[in-house]
Amino acid sequence: APLALATGTFAMRIVANESDHGKFVALAKDTPGVTVSDAGKVVAEWLPVAANSRASQQLMKADHFITRESNSRPELLVVYGDYDLTEKHVRRAQFGGSTDPDGHPCVDVLATEEGSKFLRRLTRRNSPDKANDLTRHAAMVLRGQVYAVPEIETVVSTQFIISTTSEEQATHLASILNGTDQPPPH
Repeated sequence: APLALATGTFAMRIVANESDHGKFVALAKDTPGVTVSDAGKVVAEWLPVAANSRASQQLMKADHFITRESNSRPELLVVYGDYDLTEKHVRRAQFGGSTDPDGHPCVDVLATEEGSKFLRRLTRRNSPDKANDLTRHAAMVLRGQVYAVPEIETVVSTQFIISTTSEEQATHLASILNGTDQPPPH
């Protein structure tokens, strides 16, 4: 059986957008801290974008993400939802040399039974809104940093990928997700 994953190791959340999250975006712009609250409830969070990650590349190419600079690093606004995935929803992650459709190395992630239900609900509720030309994105967060922000193109249930910029990064992210990574010494 896989080792239990450390709390806070992984999260898949929805990236904030003006159409769906206008109120939270407005609150976030007035929030100097990391977490964004509405009537006392945490609704969103500013998360740092991992250096040299697919997310850092994706943010440079698009202007529809809600970002800010903090300590000269980009931060991305992500919203909290009832069906966010966490490490407890990951059965297994592996990098076996596979690539995404654009040729980037990627980690293949298999969800648990509960994770599959959450993944289905998360992606169904955030599928493209063709009538309003709105594409939504998921934030792949590992150890508090956003590594990728893939478009949600269809409903996904049991497997998904996390695109990376190198085979070394893919191997490292898989080890984090599997709980076999040793944290760097402090």
